[in-house]
Amino acid sequence: MLELLWQQDATAYALLRDDDGTLSAGHLHVGMPAVADLAHLGRGATARRVALRELIVLAERPPAGITLGDSARATFTVVGLARRSVAEGLVHPQLQYDHGHWLAFWGATLDGSVQATLAEIATALPPVCADPFDGDRDAAVHDLYTCAVDQIARDRLRSAGLQLGRRVRRGNPTALTHFLEGLTAPEPLLPRHSGYPALERRLSEWVDAGLGRRSVAPWLLSLRLDERPVTTVAAGEEAVPPPALVLELWLQAADDPTLSLPASLLWSGGDDIFGFLRADVLNAALDGKVATTGFTVNQVFLTFTLIYILPAALMVVLTLLLTPRVNRIANIVVSLVYLITIIGLCIGETWVYYLLASLIEVILLVAIARTAWKWPPPQIAPPLP
Repeated sequence: MLELLWQQDATAYALLRDDDGTLSAGHLHVGMPAVADLAHLGRGATARRVALRELIVLAERPPAGITLGDSARATFTVVGLARRSVAEGLVHPQLQYDHGHWLAFWGATLDGSVQATLAEIATALPPVCADPFDGDRDAAVHDLYTCAVDQIARDRLRSAGLQLGRRVRRGNPTALTHFLEGLTAPEPLLPRHSGYPALERRLSEWVDAGLGRRSVAPWLLSLRLDERPVTTVAAGEEAVPPPALVLELWLQAADDPTLSLPASLLWSGGDDIFGFLRADVLNAALDGKVATTGFTVNQVFLTFTLIYILPAALMVVLTLLLTPRVNRIANIVVSLVYLITIIGLCIGETWVYYLLASLIEVILLVAIARTAWKWPPPQIAPPLP
């Protein structure tokens, strides 16, 4: 049985518990060899010291064939909550002074639901997990949660290749530049700079003001007039034609003029684009999963997805190129295949928008298959006398 004990140095001891209660490193191969000083045993035990980044990976892919103990389940639950909080944007930049050094962190934004969940985890936490924190279970859970939030946010920004700071060619970097670079650096430690105290005060005021105001403003429909360049030129024309005026429907945040979204994006992708407005779909996508299924987003899955959607795109051209007999068979077969898969994907779905979009797709596919079925045979003109 796997047990995980979070420590104050942002690492965890990994141990195996035998049937007789003996704790040891056993056959674990994660982390580095270590000796865990367990106060309740009055002696040390062989263990594996697991860094925070390894612990996050371990929570996502637990070792096969090993039962999780209470401490491991609680640890993985906290890490999962941290991953969900980062996906939902419950983080904020934080500048902190500690033991003579300035550190750039992603702080955890604790809303009511997160605090309630952490309190439930702390209540169920085995007492041995709180020993490094003087028996304070809440302190142990909150320490793991805040460290995991910072590490997950930092790693995701780095994996995406995002850089928050931009250095100027002339002059020394400012405190703000160092701070922004530190938010995506492997470690939070910042180089020395005299401007950190003033930046910390301004940042604290900005974060406190932002956390004190939570927007509930709706999305509003708006019209936007835009100029689009004309890419085609008529034969014989040498001058570039003037740009065309396009009137588009947009969604606009009621309280922020910088937040807007073309309404066409919500339709051009069918019902799938609406899925990314759902928390379950977005969280699963950020974790490399397909929501409500057991599929993992990898090269195999994306290849089969391409193969699935390719016939629909090709039929637009093939309908014009194939012979009538082959064209009729192709339209009937492809329509029926998509019809069956769409109905299958609706099983277990509860969102009305998805069911409505699927119903419209089914109706259109039935119409295509019926039209192809009733196509009259090609008529051969009689020879001229």
